[in-house]
Amino acid sequence: MLGDRNEPLEDHKQFITRVTGLPYLSADEEKLVHVGIGHRYEDTDSGVLRFRAGPEAFFSPAFVDTGEFAASNASSFDLELGFKKGPLWVIGEYIRTDVNAYDFDDPTFAGFHVSGIWALTGEQHGYDKSRGLFDKATPLESVRTGGIGSVELVVRYSDLDLTDGLIEGGDMSRVSIGVNWWPTREFKGTIEYGWIDLDRFGISSSSNVIQARGAFLLGF
Repeated sequence: MLGDRNEPLEDHKQFITRVTGLPYLSADEEKLVHVGIGHRYEDTDSGVLRFRAGPEAFFSPAFVDTGEFAASNASSFDLELGFKKGPLWVIGEYIRTDVNAYDFDDPTFAGFHVSGIWALTGEQHGYDKSRGLFDKATPLESVRTGGIGSVELVVRYSDLDLTDGLIEGGDMSRVSIGVNWWPTREFKGTIEYGWIDLDRFGISSSSNVIQARGAFLLGF
């Protein structure tokens, strides 16, 4: 990372690797199974680490937060599993992070998500074999040619637990349902509802989020 950085990240180092594969791919590429594994090692000479996350909503504060605590390094292991069949695709990911923090009983943090998309208008997401990633949608009938574009139903569940050992960072889960609209391959509009549960410091709470966003996706 170039440029000035604030403490405690000015001496932070990370080493990351990721490997993916396709154990199954049909001849017409309409069906596939994706798997991936990854590892990230990070340390800091200042001896301070911090983990936090918001509820998957822009401009929201962090709902779960460990705060800064004394630690020498952390190792994260990641497992991905994806499936596509025609206009339906589902992908899930699990991440576990083991922290070397003797004074805080060496906590372990974990999180996962499962996401699914069904194209109501019949489109199929492509798959980029070189990067091991699902591609964006290409409408069968773009609005440029008088069509309605691509309409997708999206569902997602995620959970992140940052409480372990002597760290009380909180446990947050979210259920989301929404609709994507691709009038063209370069533009995506989304409207989404999310229900968020949070447990922290012995207190349970819930929140509701309604999000709408638009994005231009060029160069992909």
